[in-house]
Amino acid sequence: MKRARPSARAVGARLAGLRQKTLFRIAAAYAVGAWLIIQVAATVAPAFGLSGWFLRAVILLAVLGFIATVGFFAFVRPVAGELATSERPAAGSRRWRSAERC
Repeated sequence: MKRARPSARAVGARLAGLRQKTLFRIAAAYAVGAWLIIQVAATVAPAFGLSGWFLRAVILLAVLGFIATVGFFAFVRPVAGELATSERPAAGSRRWRSAERC
């Protein structure tokens, strides 16, 4: 069976949701931080006599951490202002009244 391709509108809505979650800023900040750590490790490793596996491990951890961070922010973390049904405040509570204003 062929899998149906998502429409352009659905893809656009998904990207808008990811922008609202600040996923792109988080991913860029993580990429810059990981790059900096890799550069420091590449510079310091020879001075301490660390073998090549150390730099490979640092790069692998940076890549896996990037995937985990993007996955968390894209699929697990709710959009700002969005509450899961179990987290919804009780009707009449102060938190409920402030949510009503939004």
